[in-house]
Amino acid sequence: MLDKLVVIENKGIFEKKKISLDVGKEKPWKVEASTTAKNCRNFIREVVDNLDLQPNPEKPVIALSLGDPTIFGNLKPSKEAIEAVVDILQEGSCNGYAPSVGHEVSRKAVAEYLSYDGVKYTAQDVILCSGCSSSLEISITALADGTKGQNILVPRPGFAIYRTLAEAIGVKVKFYNLLPENNWEVDLQHLEDQIDNDTVAVIVNNPSNPCGSNYSAEHLGDILKIAYLNKVPIIADEIYERLVFPGNKFVSMASLHSGVPILVCGGLGKRFLVPGWRMGWIVVHDETNAFDYIRKSLISLSQRIIGSNTLIQVTYFLLSSSQTFH
Repeated sequence: MLDKLVVIENKGIFEKKKISLDVGKEKPWKVEASTTAKNCRNFIREVVDNLDLQPNPEKPVIALSLGDPTIFGNLKPSKEAIEAVVDILQEGSCNGYAPSVGHEVSRKAVAEYLSYDGVKYTAQDVILCSGCSSSLEISITALADGTKGQNILVPRPGFAIYRTLAEAIGVKVKFYNLLPENNWEVDLQHLEDQIDNDTVAVIVNNPSNPCGSNYSAEHLGDILKIAYLNKVPIIADEIYERLVFPGNKFVSMASLHSGVPILVCGGLGKRFLVPGWRMGWIVVHDETNAFDYIRKSLISLSQRIIGSNTLIQVTYFLLSSSQTFH
């Protein structure tokens, strides 16, 4: 039994009375989870976070399941990057909120960093996010509506979080195949076959996780032709941009000027060896003004978590200004 004191109104007079609750005889109280929570599954983390490895003490395990360049301590961020963070932290000017889309100077720095190979961005094209995963989540949510039965196309094999982010909001995921015998290039016919009237975006990951492929301009152009003819925008996951072997060149999809509207997702995490700093970006490449409504939606969605890490934003601006990150 559980006694509880309640206030009861009797003819305009309020009085306290003790009531008894027979807790043992009540039905079990179970709070229902939301549909979004039920739909949210990170298939990689379900495995990795529950591993109980008992390795040979003479042979340490090397985990190949996480795309974290820092985890074993062999790859470290630059001394200049560390010193810049310390300086900004001690200065004390970046402890507060920034605009949800990011500080203007930091957005400009990202725009300048990505303006090459004939592409020119401005600060207004850039939205800063909490890591590239946040960039992908905002981009998918801006383009796809689960209540309308819409779908997005993602590579197979590919990064599992695309499916996690889409299915959590009720968006259907359809897969297009990559061809191992062709250095994991896209099966173009299969890609086009997957597109239907409900397809609202194609995610292209280049350079690829987990395949490691780096697509040529010609192959990216073939993908863009399919997107253009079917009027389907691209989400270009380019978090590994410019991380290619000597003698190879990374080509951003935006640099091909295809007329296809593209949301380019990237961040500091991989190239600059600081995934825990949680600064990503969405850059809007839109040569035909097809993304007028999407630009507004990206801003609205960025306001849900009040922007990315303010300390790292300004650190990035300072490093970019000194050419350290170029």
